[in-house]
Formats: sequence, C-alpha cells, structure tokens
Amino acid sequence: WYRVSPAEIINAQYVRTVAANAPHRVRWLVDECRKRGYKRVVELGSIDGVNLFAYEQLAPEIEWHGVEVNPKGREHALKLCEETGRKPLNLHTASFDEFAELVENENMLTGGAPIGRFDAAAVFEVLEHNYNPHPLLDAAEKCVKPGGRIYITTPNGNWSAHDEKTRVLDLRKDHVRAWTAKRMRELLETRGAKDIEVFVKENEDSFWEANSWVCASHAV
Repeated sequence: WYRVSPAEIINAQYVRTVAANAPHRVRWLVDECRKRGYKRVVELGSIDGVNLFAYEQLAPEIEWHGVEVNPKGREHALKLCEETGRKPLNLHTASFDEFAELVENENMLTGGAPIGRFDAAAVFEVLEHNYNPHPLLDAAEKCVKPGGRIYITTPNGNWSAHDEKTRVLDLRKDHVRAWTAKRMRELLETRGAKDIEVFVKENEDSFWEANSWVCASHAV
C-alpha cells in the first residue's frame, strides 16, 4: 500500500465501488458509531480519502472528517470527488498535533469553519509507522469529547504482502513497529485508558495487505 505516493492509492473506480467492498475495519467503525449514536467522527491519517469515501457512503448521516499531513493526499481526494460527482470530503491538511490544537481551541480550519471536539477518532494503520505511539494517541484524545472513544487498527504482527515469509515482527520498509493484541493492550493500559477492548480479526479480503488485524478501542 505505502509503496506508492498518496496520490496513487485509489482511483475513481474504487470510489464508485468502495461501499460494497469496504473492509472489516471500516464497517466495524461505522457500526460502532451508529450503535453509540456518534454524529461527528474524525480519522487521523486519511491519506487520500481511502477510508473516508467508504465512511461517507456507508453512513452519510454521520459527519466525517479526515486529517492528512501530505497535501497531495487531499488534492487527489478532491480530484476524485470531481470525477465521480461527489461533494468534497472534509479532508484537512495538518499535522496531528496542529489539528488537535485547532480542535481544542475551536479555531478556524481551511475554508473558515470553526471546529469543536468529535464524538470519536479513528487511528487506522498509523501506529505501525511511528516509533513512539504516544504523541499520536495524545492528539487523538484531544480531538474527542469526554465520554467518546478512540478506535485503532494495525496489522497483526507486520505487513504480510500476501507472503507468509514476510509475516514477522521485524521491521519492513515504512513499518517501524509491529503490533499484536498483547502489545496493544499493554500500550493502552500503560496510558491509563478506560474501557479497553482489543481483538484480532482475520483478513477475509485479499485486496488488503495483512493476514489479520489488531482492532482496539477505549473510552476518553
């Protein structure tokens, strides 16, 4: 997936069919948000809207936002919106720390709209790219109202690329940490997280890279 630049991950055909083919973790988040009555949700690390397109198609009643540090991701997402006749995504270009500060202070985002805290935040396939997960999770928690939740997914172990020989806990290219359910729970417990849920979901979709996923959530 990360072998290409953010502007090359998805195309118009993907945008048109993503709702029918959305992976488990996307459907998990949508189901959780509906069950809990969440109305505003933000994803940290949205690349070029690869998940945002699915969220919006599966649950248009929820206000979805995304944050991506690379401006090329947002540019590509807006281009895909034009090509497919969709309204522009709420995809913001900023570092996670910068975005969290805007949310905390209810400052203005690009386009002049003030923004407040969200009901939930998603951190999907991001922790494995960071040596230190704490600043990222700190930012996510700052974006969420008290009583909301943080949702996290990572490959279980390391990126497999459909090849069992590379399914190890070693480093691989842009993945600098490998996570398991045990490691994830220990991380969240160390942070003093409340109402922790951690489980492993086997991959049933050959398009996505890992053999299985660690899924976790906790209350803010």
